[in-house]
Amino acid sequence: MPLPLPSSNMSSTFFRIRALVQIVYEHLPLLSDLLAFRATCSDSRHVGTSVVSRRFDSIVGPFVLGRVAELRHVMHVLLAVITGSCALDMLTGELTMSNNLNFIVPHGCSEVLYTFLQESLTYRRVNRNRPPHHAYKGVIHGYAMFRRDHCTITVSEATPEGVFKLITASPTTADMIIMTARGLTVFYADWTLAGIALTNHTITDPAIGKHIGCMQRPRFQLRTNTEFLNGPCGARCPVLWRNVAGQGTQSLTLEWDGRFSLLSFIRRSQTIWHLSEHCNNLACMHNPINNSRTARLPPNPMPHDLRSIQMQEARIASHVPTYHGKICALLFATGAMTVHVVDVPLRDGVSQLSQISHLQILHWVDQLGSDKHVLTTGRFRKTYNTNADTPEAVRAYGYTFFREHPSVFSPPNRLIHDLALIKSNENDIMGNVLVVKHMRGRKHDIVDCSIEDIQWVNEIVIRTIDQSEFWT
Repeated sequence: MPLPLPSSNMSSTFFRIRALVQIVYEHLPLLSDLLAFRATCSDSRHVGTSVVSRRFDSIVGPFVLGRVAELRHVMHVLLAVITGSCALDMLTGELTMSNNLNFIVPHGCSEVLYTFLQESLTYRRVNRNRPPHHAYKGVIHGYAMFRRDHCTITVSEATPEGVFKLITASPTTADMIIMTARGLTVFYADWTLAGIALTNHTITDPAIGKHIGCMQRPRFQLRTNTEFLNGPCGARCPVLWRNVAGQGTQSLTLEWDGRFSLLSFIRRSQTIWHLSEHCNNLACMHNPINNSRTARLPPNPMPHDLRSIQMQEARIASHVPTYHGKICALLFATGAMTVHVVDVPLRDGVSQLSQISHLQILHWVDQLGSDKHVLTTGRFRKTYNTNADTPEAVRAYGYTFFREHPSVFSPPNRLIHDLALIKSNENDIMGNVLVVKHMRGRKHDIVDCSIEDIQWVNEIVIRTIDQSEFWT
């Protein structure tokens, strides 16, 4: 005979007994479970808020002499985040008593944190000339280590491209976790909670990097490919581009105090990344052994004239797996005689176009440069509107221009050279230029370009070529 369900009166009585609620919290080590239980009613919320706060305080408190409120303030003002073992302890509830606290700060913010650590917390700076691990080469602007007694604090200052470019260069998926003053995001939640750490492209030899990040923690099984899935990768394939702002099914963001919003910080990110250029899972269709019709991007050389444009469009049409959608854009190819209307597909793994960064522009413009795994989508991109004297129907739209990364040293764009009457070589526009059309003021609301748009886009180029830093 099944047990009767508790009545609502019994449930409300239970939640009013603080000691019973406290016992439940003590058996919920995972932060996600703890916050879910906290959300059940006001009584559990009151107890749960203090439980979460105490966990945070117990993790960071030993590093800051109990001055946690001051630390929260500094982190909030600087947009500093905590990563590494302390963030993992907050997520899992496994308090490992780590003696390392790792901060990441935006470009230009490190000196303020240095001052707080040295003057307010009496830390001393050590190993001034010690470089960061090679996994972070090119994504760290500055690195410093501080010690006081048995506690060590590291501060990594991001490049101007942002904090998330540094985070996505972490050696394993389990290291891609950040904690703010009152929130936490783990980018590969399922694998991390299952104790699996998949190596990132920054680690070419796991033996070399075994003493960094989660690679040294016994609770994690280190994997170099996704064959542990025992089947196709699907949406979890390491070659698929992922968007920090778009989150996705593998990401988990938890906030326990909305006044220190982490979600707003994430949604402002323009970073997209993938773990690898190739998938080594023999059961995955993205493995080149199984599939020779997946386009390698960006192409080399880039499409530059009519014939190479036609060949690239043929690759798009025959791509496997089939792209889920595409839009029409305008391409100023470096060696073309005229502007071409070209297909721009959605990125692999994207089924619906809801952001401009969902477009696989790498078919036509190489925005990666030397870094083939992380892209800051706001760079080398600029949105323009038409003049006030254009027809009203035209003024309803805007155009976003994409240029190539300067480090690829693309050839000069002859088409724009002739159109804008550029007089000197030093003023030439280098590389292809792709133009995407959208509703004015709403760049994510994308519409198809047609040959009728060429006139208005040409006018924008002529008008802005000498006035905008985008073209320099």
